[in-house]
Amino acid sequence: MTYFQNPEDGYKEVTFEYIMSQSWESMNDDRQILLMSRIRFVLTQLLWPSSITYTYKDGSTAVSLEQRSEAVKIMILKMIPDPRVFIDDTCIRLFEICLELRQEQKPINFENVADLYHRTAEDKKKVLKKMMPAHHIMLWMTENLDPYHVYYGGPAMIHVVEDHINRIYDDFTSLRLSQIYRYKEIALAHGYSLKEIDDLFLESENKIKDMKPKPNVGLSQQLNELWDSMVNFKQGLTSGLDNLDQITKGWKDGCLYVVAGRPAMGKTAVSLTFALNAMRAQSKKVMFFSLEMPSTQLLKRLASNWSGIAHSIFDQPYDTLSDGFKTRMAESFSQINGMPLEIIDRAALSIEEMRSICDVKKRSEDIGLIIVDYLQLMTAPAMIREQEISQISRGLKALAKEIGCPVIALAQINRGVEQRANKRPLLSDLRESGAIEQDADVVMMLYREHAYDDLASETDMEIIVTKNRHGECKTAHVEFLGSCQRIADRQSF
Repeated sequence: MTYFQNPEDGYKEVTFEYIMSQSWESMNDDRQILLMSRIRFVLTQLLWPSSITYTYKDGSTAVSLEQRSEAVKIMILKMIPDPRVFIDDTCIRLFEICLELRQEQKPINFENVADLYHRTAEDKKKVLKKMMPAHHIMLWMTENLDPYHVYYGGPAMIHVVEDHINRIYDDFTSLRLSQIYRYKEIALAHGYSLKEIDDLFLESENKIKDMKPKPNVGLSQQLNELWDSMVNFKQGLTSGLDNLDQITKGWKDGCLYVVAGRPAMGKTAVSLTFALNAMRAQSKKVMFFSLEMPSTQLLKRLASNWSGIAHSIFDQPYDTLSDGFKTRMAESFSQINGMPLEIIDRAALSIEEMRSICDVKKRSEDIGLIIVDYLQLMTAPAMIREQEISQISRGLKALAKEIGCPVIALAQINRGVEQRANKRPLLSDLRESGAIEQDADVVMMLYREHAYDDLASETDMEIIVTKNRHGECKTAHVEFLGSCQRIADRQSF
């Protein structure tokens, strides 16, 4: 495998091991102090207490603290299979020793850990450069591992230790990914393409993200979470169309929504309406990936939607326009300029490139919605088109869960619908892969009778919900004003 060679570090290959060996100097001082306190807290739970048994006044014996401590130790060792999440060399070594003692079926306590540290310090010093010298370790452990902070609570208090570990993972992941982003910036400055950069760093990114074990949530906790969500019900991000929101319950974080239709059915107009209404409802960033249309054309349609000016006017010479149109255009451009919107108009974008762009953006801003126009124009490494589409749809669903926001993907449907008497599309009409309908949480089909019958109303549009994990499959009747690329509830115009 080819690795990026870092010109800022003697052209060393930026492997996964290289990334894991980097210091935490890029993390600000306050975060370093807080992270170190959490690491020391977890290590303390591993090394203490000694055997202690509490006896009640009536003579009955409680569960010993050593037994309780053992349960916590098992949980810690299970949650942290790789000591390198502790970042600090001395702490990494102490945790490695705990793992070694566990494998040798020896008690994990202060005395055994200190003894093994002394006996192996010189060998490990070659790998862990900043590890504490053996003759200082007793003092370091005494000062940093405080027995007064040992977990002595009942079973419910195990969540305190678990919370510390999860926060350590969050800080560790944030640090390592920020370092990878830094290497990406260096590579970009040295002429690498985005695709080459993704290929160079993707494996390391995935390894770092996958280091945190997935929690095993019990049925009781799942039921409690479900109950809480019902009691404290929150509508998802609005589409701006009440008729549609009543069916979908709004755009929900972590969900994939597919809007499908034949060409010229109004998919882009619908997506622009969704984007504008999302920005009206909240201040988070909307990422719009336009694989079909240049950003200038998309912005014309967006300005048309916002101002109500026919989008054909935006293609006319500026000098021929009336003062009224010029004023309205200037106002719409000014208002759009202040919106939390980012348009990426890159053709043949891969799912990994999209994921990388969103990862970088998420570091600095909250992402509220991702829109893709359209799904079948994306690329994935597969020999067969059906497999490629399957990878893309799975990747979009994973992106929604990873970024923690809704993803709306536009899609084309098969032309077979043209051959039917009733031309309203069905779920099976999705082009090239059944994986789309499988991965999507909600699938919406666009239908306008006027596209097939000139005598039908030009403004009637049906958004047919053919799959809905959040409710019933119904049809939302809306108004379509094609001249200004706008969609609204039927009563609104």
